Amino acid sequence: MLLAVLVTDRYVAYAAQPALRHQFCLAHLDRDGKALIARGNAAKAFGERFRALIAVAFKEYREFQEDHHDRALMRQRLRPTWAAMVALLVEGAEGAHDRVAHFCAHLIQKAESMWTFTEVPGCPPDNNLAERSLRKPVQWRKGSLGSQSEAGCRFVERILTTVETLRAQGRDVLEFLVETTRATTQNGAGGRPRTCRRRPSPTGRPDGA
Repeated sequence: MLLAVLVTDRYVAYAAQPALRHQFCLAHLDRDGKALIARGNAAKAFGERFRALIAVAFKEYREFQEDHHDRALMRQRLRPTWAAMVALLVEGAEGAHDRVAHFCAHLIQKAESMWTFTEVPGCPPDNNLAERSLRKPVQWRKGSLGSQSEAGCRFVERILTTVETLRAQGRDVLEFLVETTRATTQNGAGGRPRTCRRRPSPTGRPDGA
């Protein structure tokens, strides 16, 4: 059975999620480590060690995806990295640098959520796919100044969700919209469009894969 897993940054609103339903985005954590490095001194040393462990996690995940496809093997290979990360967080939480100590004390409370991707099928170690899906809507909002009415807001949220979902499924957006409009016009609100054909991709994979 596939579990729905939230892949997020460290925002406190997600703190109540159980570990098997929550994955800290390692890309966000890597950026946190980079910010600590920029502070120099003790924070720099911690940030470099922290990012090195994150890099190992990404490397093992890439090998899992592209090579062996064995989640148990990935988990086994990452055990030393997991142990080293826990030790580093404990060390940082007990250290004298306030920013590092605060970062570690917060993260260590839900450290298991850094490694949910090794346990749950289909769970990635980052939310980059979701962020890529949101990039175009964000750019549209900046360029158009958004919607000026409630009806406009509802239309935008629905059409952008539809477009991104169809692209992720490799389905033709224009064809779906034409068929939906035609079915609604001919049959009323209960009309349903025909299944849209999948669009071929130069890579041989569905568009958006």
